[in-house]
Amino acid sequence: MANKLTVLITLLPALLMSLFAQAGPVEDAGWQKIADGALLVDVRTEQEYNSGHLEGAQLIPYQQVVQQFAARGIPKDQPVVLYCRSGNRAGIAEAALREAGYTRLFNAGGYQALAASKPADLANEDSVACKPAAGEPAC
Repeated sequence: MANKLTVLITLLPALLMSLFAQAGPVEDAGWQKIADGALLVDVRTEQEYNSGHLEGAQLIPYQQVVQQFAARGIPKDQPVVLYCRSGNRAGIAEAALREAGYTRLFNAGGYQALAASKPADLANEDSVACKPAAGEPAC
């Protein structure tokens, strides 16, 4: 029994890591919506966005999402894919936008998982995410 427990404890971290390294249904669905023309919105902070974001993503921090969508004239039936660090803030933004009448929203989860799972047919030259150097304009 002790040997089985030792093996389980030894293998569990590797098993968990393999689950996180693979694209899941949420990331796959997010990429499909992006490929179909959905607006991609990063709801993290400006600092997080500047340290790396998905190519083509618009920065709209989650606390400002309803006001910014209205100010930018984004139609309420516009397909939108939201992401943050883990999916939590994207969920908050999604709920606020739904309450404001936006209907075609999708929480694609976290930046790292999305960046790591970008389909090859959507990848450009040699990067899956945009990471501008200090002082360079956003992607």
